[in-house]
Amino acid sequence: MKRLVFVTSAQPAANPRLVKELRWISRFNFTITVIYAPISPWADEFDIQIKRELKHIEWVSAVPTEKQNSIIHYWARLRRRWWLWVGRITNGNVFTAAKGLTLFSQELAHQASRYPADVYVGHNLGALPAVVKAAKRFHAKACFDLEDFHSGEMSHGSIEQKMVQQLEAAYLPLTSGLTVSSPLIHACYHNQFPELSFLTIPNVFPYRALRVNRLVERYDPPRLSMIWFSQFVGNDRGIECIIQAMGKCRNPAVRLTLVGNCTSSKKKQLLTLAQQSQVHSDSIVFVNAMSEEDLAVLCSQHDIGLAPELNKQRDKEVAWTNKLFFYPASGIPVLASATEGQLLFMNNFTDAGSVFPIGDAEALAAHIQLYMDDSSLLVRQRKAIQKHFTDIYELEAKKWCEYITSVLD
Repeated sequence: MKRLVFVTSAQPAANPRLVKELRWISRFNFTITVIYAPISPWADEFDIQIKRELKHIEWVSAVPTEKQNSIIHYWARLRRRWWLWVGRITNGNVFTAAKGLTLFSQELAHQASRYPADVYVGHNLGALPAVVKAAKRFHAKACFDLEDFHSGEMSHGSIEQKMVQQLEAAYLPLTSGLTVSSPLIHACYHNQFPELSFLTIPNVFPYRALRVNRLVERYDPPRLSMIWFSQFVGNDRGIECIIQAMGKCRNPAVRLTLVGNCTSSKKKQLLTLAQQSQVHSDSIVFVNAMSEEDLAVLCSQHDIGLAPELNKQRDKEVAWTNKLFFYPASGIPVLASATEGQLLFMNNFTDAGSVFPIGDAEALAAHIQLYMDDSSLLVRQRKAIQKHFTDIYELEAKKWCEYITSVLD
């Protein structure tokens, strides 16, 4: 029986793309091991649920959780700062990049070297050296998933960006297969590595709308409920633009749900902005991060999903985020900012939602008002979503599984 080892520098619940691949490949007769780094305490509870669902998989934590041993995590943060400092004063190199860019990259590499496999599949940049080194040791093959344009996550011209580029240049050519999550990320990496091949697998999700929400044939104001989600409610996510747009609508029937881990200071900041924008605090609901299944149910109970991405990072400009596929998979249209990636998405999936200029609260307010005024718009978009997204999950699943089996051959 063929053995696959997946390695991620995050943990399962914080890496839905990895979990999706595990569900896909579990349809086949493979022995599967997952090596991960538990760096997000909020996700520990959800990891238990995922492990219970995928109980045939061997799960290996590279280190104890922070709750189990906070000293190891504290030491790893100090170690990472040290290697980043060494990288800055030496102008960066592959050695310091491998050790300094990710919290537990050394532990991941050590654990991966203990598990023989036919194929190693890496997720998140810290897993790249681990899968390549393990594949070399056991005369196997390494694959890597480029969900993000990693050098585009860093400030342009920074030493961190240079270290990412050094790490990718050293290890990506040593892989046997590479996947990306959007056509524009594909273009970015092809420009950097024209000799390599990349397969685009979008962040699709199973279409749940027919299970959790009856397709709406008629939409009656006076209310409009909107939802936004991420692992964290943080800065530079476009949330402020949403609240300002709600204020410009001057309509208490417009409601917003924010899903994600949120600090008390960030919540206070957003509620203060709401007050300044003349948005009543009761119009904004904060909900903690939840499982994918629960999130799908919650999204289906709203009218519109929001993806107000900013373009402060090149990675955000070219990405197809989880939101773009998750909202339609839950049966609701997307109201998205006009980044390059999101504009391309809307061109590919016509009538799955609407687009507004990046950071333009006035334009966003106009779109919100349009939904309030035109009771047929949501119905048309939901019907278009049903047409586009009912089968896309299975189509991408088939493509990814064929890719893995081709690597094995």
